[in-house]
Amino acid sequence: MLLTVSKRLEFSASRRLFVRRWSEEENLAAFGPETSAHYGTGRNYVAYFIFAGPVNPTTGMLINITEIKERAGKVIAERFDHKFLNQDNPSFANVPPTAENIARQLYIDVAPLFFDVDAKLVACHLIESPDRSATFYSDGGREANFWFEFSAARQTRSPQSMDKVIARASPFRRKNWMPKCHSSGTSRSKFAFSLCAANSTIDF
Repeated sequence: MLLTVSKRLEFSASRRLFVRRWSEEENLAAFGPETSAHYGTGRNYVAYFIFAGPVNPTTGMLINITEIKERAGKVIAERFDHKFLNQDNPSFANVPPTAENIARQLYIDVAPLFFDVDAKLVACHLIESPDRSATFYSDGGREANFWFEFSAARQTRSPQSMDKVIARASPFRRKNWMPKCHSSGTSRSKFAFSLCAANSTIDF
């Protein structure tokens, strides 16, 4: 049985999405209006560090959560939190700090710190905004998730008549039947559109 444990850490940072060798028009087409913010735009990030491995029979834990907080937290505090990533973090000097690239860099920076424990970092999931997130996996795969919200009306009802439904129910259910087999109205739904990429840095 595969068991996983994750630790959530938060940080704030500013980043500018642009490629130096591209023209202003090319950057605008790829990244939108934010690319014109030369000093970057701020984001409140949420990072999940996901570990997998055997459970220690003595402690009953896969890994001590405190160790994740201390080791991964130090990396975040020194290299990511309250930083202008393009200038303050060398990893993004020539690579745009997209959610995909930040998740990848967090994994690269944090994974080696746990060489002395049985549990291994298998993924880093980064939430950039309520509708945007990315995940980097230990095998080099990555996902980008885009969430969209929409409103719609729908009606749900039994394909059978109420009499047939009640007749087929048990005596207890017939006695306590709630005569509501359909409803209609509007609801707000959310779905995700995911993209997967191979093991490569997204550097455009």
